[in-house]
Order: sequence, then C-alpha cells, then structure tokens
Amino acid sequence: MLPFVNMSEDKSQEYLADGMTEDIITGLSYDSRLMVIARNSTFAYKGQSPDIRTVGRELGVRYVLEGSIRPIEDRVRITVQLIETANGSHVWADKIDRKLTEIYDVMDHVTDGLVTALCCNLGVAEARRAERSRPEDLQAWALCMQADAMYYLSPSAKSQMEAEKLARRAAEIEPGYGASWGLIAFLVSQRNLFGVGTDTVKDMQEAMSLASKALSIAPHDALVLRYCGAAYRSAGNIS
Repeated sequence: MLPFVNMSEDKSQEYLADGMTEDIITGLSYDSRLMVIARNSTFAYKGQSPDIRTVGRELGVRYVLEGSIRPIEDRVRITVQLIETANGSHVWADKIDRKLTEIYDVMDHVTDGLVTALCCNLGVAEARRAERSRPEDLQAWALCMQADAMYYLSPSAKSQMEAEKLARRAAEIEPGYGASWGLIAFLVSQRNLFGVGTDTVKDMQEAMSLASKALSIAPHDALVLRYCGAAYRSAGNIS
C-alpha cells in the first residue's frame, strides 16, 4: 500500500494521511491470507508519483492500494483505488465522505470499512486472474465460501470449529476439490491458537498432510496456495 496523499494545502493535516495509511496496513496485516508490505518499505514512495508497474516489481506485489485524503471545512473526503501492478488496470475504487467532528472515530470507521471492502474485492480479482480448479458440485464451493467468511469475519474458537465442519462437509461432497482440503489444513493449523485441539503436534502433522493433499490436487490454484501457505506458516510457528 502506498502512502495516502494529503490533498489539503494545510500541511498540518499530513498526519491524517499518514495515520490512515498505517491503520490500513495494520488492518490488512491481520488477514493471514495476505502478504502485506511493511510501512517502512512503502513510505519510501511518500511524496512521489511512481509508476505502479515499477512499484510492483520493486516490492514484489501483485496489487497496490493508493488513495488520498482531502479535509474540506468540517468534512473529509477519502478516495481509494486498488490497482493490478502487471498492467496498471483498476480493480476497485471508492470515494467516502465523512464529518470531521470526531476524527479518530472517523479514521477507525473508515479504515474498518476499507479493509473489509478491499479484502472482498481482492478475492474477486484473484478469482478472475487465477486459473482455478472448479468443483463440479457448487454446494462444495458454497460450503467453503461460507466456512471462509465465518472464520475470517470473526475468528474465535467457535467459528474455527464451525468452519472446519463446513469445510469437511465440502470435501466429503467433492473429494477432488483442492480448495476444501486446503481450507481444512489451514483451519486445523489454527486449533492451537484457540485452544480447541488436544494434541498440538498431531494437529500440525494433520494440517501438513492435508496441505500436501490439497497441493497434489491443485498445485497452481491461487486459493489452495493461499490456504496451504497460511497452514505451513502456522505449523512453522509451533514447531
């Protein structure tokens, strides 16, 4: 994510742009499916207008989020756009107007909304970009999407267990759907985090086995790679 641009002539408002940038980077970092470039690297572009394709090559990222903040009297206007670095095309954009009376509440509310919208649109973009293994039975796909949303929107012991049940049902319906096995692998790797497992070593071994199964089915599927990568990372933090 590139630093937000302060569009106001008042340079004292610079903290708004920097604060919004840092909050969004932090919010995106909570999502284990995303690789988010650290603040120190992205702020090197502050005050510049770099070519997005160059940024993509230098940072090794597929998408860049950029935006601006323009305080106008008692209101603030925020614009954001998500750009694919390979070709510079716009994936998503939005414009938000809010009152500036409670600036920190505004920043929290807007940041949460942007992170949610960004993650959703990023998922759509990846789905269009990647060549994926598609299940013959749409119920398996629907169960996986339900499990994914259930866990990531409200991570907890309860959502972990419920999401794992849904993902396992999807795998039973269509054993050849790699994403379901990848999702199960990730969810199993999260048992220790919420204290719902009884044997951490056994859980991690199961997660690795499930990830291997998913990769053997769909080794080039972006969603499978995302789930399995997160599962491997969790296992590495435990071992």
